[in-house]
Amino acid sequence: MSELAKRVLFAVPAAAGFLLLTWLGGLYFYVMITLIGLLVVRETVYLFNIFGLAPNPYFPYTIGLWIMLTPVLPHAFPIGLVIFLFFLLFQLPKSAGENIRTLGSTVFAGGYGPLGLLMFILIRIQTGGEQGFMLALSLLLMVWGNDVFAYFGGKSLGKHLMAPVISPSKTWRASALA
Repeated sequence: MSELAKRVLFAVPAAAGFLLLTWLGGLYFYVMITLIGLLVVRETVYLFNIFGLAPNPYFPYTIGLWIMLTPVLPHAFPIGLVIFLFFLLFQLPKSAGENIRTLGSTVFAGGYGPLGLLMFILIRIQTGGEQGFMLALSLLLMVWGNDVFAYFGGKSLGKHLMAPVISPSKTWRASALA
């Protein structure tokens, strides 16, 4: 089976389920996006570990969960402050250089994906109803369209490997104008 066939066989049912839960909105949508956010945090932590910038093993998930639950948490800011203070407390025994690397990688891993997904949650839930679904759908179509065109553009035009360790088939092509 070709790589494209595998991608399509996974993407079509996954997209249908994703669209269904986005249409339903409410708790179904919120839980789905929160779980996806935690998977994004896991992947980001994994990438940092590959490159030797190991984040704290627990706090990226705590930060990511806090970010995505901020709209429904009472007293979200004080809770976030307590999380941050606990993180700093755990960092005290480490050297200054190690602290900076761990702090940066932990905060980035915990915040990068969840912040974007929080905006998606707010678009769907705060707008509400059919209008919220249409706004969320337009965002999804833009992202999915970009991915599809990047895939086929890379397959047909790409010449140089971009990041062979992380994504062995991802390519780029230098512009003729450069």
